[in-house]
Amino acid sequence: MKKSIFFCFFLSVFVFAACSATPETSPVAPAAVPDIHNARNALDYEGTYRPHALIPANGLSEIEIRAEGRYSYTTGTGAKVTGNFRWDDSGSRIILDHAAEIPLVFFVGENHLKLLSKGPQEGLVFQKEGM
Repeated sequence: MKKSIFFCFFLSVFVFAACSATPETSPVAPAAVPDIHNARNALDYEGTYRPHALIPANGLSEIEIRAEGRYSYTTGTGAKVTGNFRWDDSGSRIILDHAAEIPLVFFVGENHLKLLSKGPQEGLVFQKEGM
């Protein structure tokens, strides 16, 4: 009788232990999190920028970008233009809306602007002052 009680006791412990074991699960890859960093939300783009190269008389000699969507630029002749800029959908380019037919489009990088608009200064890089 004592043997059957011990047998039942060990059998029940074994059964409970087997039932409580967690089944192995296959590892699940975490969902890919989209990278939402862009120049608009990740860079300190405000400031004054100057070109790396000599500019033609009608070219841009200085650009100032401010956070509230305002800009000003100075041409080689000393004319100063101010206005509003807007971001493109990607958040990596700013577009200076001004009186010219073709708006000025700049790629915004770490401490620099690169002119993307077609024209004599296309591709010119403007370095942020103080950097």
